Amino acid sequence: MKKLLRILDRFMEVFSVASLAIMLTITVFQVIMRYVFNKPTSWSEEITLFALVWFGYVAMAIGVRRILTYLWNFSMTISEERERKYWTSADICSCLHSLS
Repeated sequence: MKKLLRILDRFMEVFSVASLAIMLTITVFQVIMRYVFNKPTSWSEEITLFALVWFGYVAMAIGVRRILTYLWNFSMTISEERERKYWTSADICSCLHSLS
């Protein structure tokens, strides 16, 4: 399971970098076409927006996963048994709230 999560994390990181590269390349291409050749493309803005939206989704997923992992490790290493139950229930409630 951990290997699958590592592979998924790596895929999301590569996807987000590729998405940013696509946005940058298409935006530079659009600027050159518009101001140098005076022939703007009709498709570049839609693809850039599509890449931006998916970059946002993937970046949020990466951020949530890393923060939950850090919070879980922090709460389990320094807490006593009674506090662990509190942190575990707080983590579950925050996850449920995120899903709703």
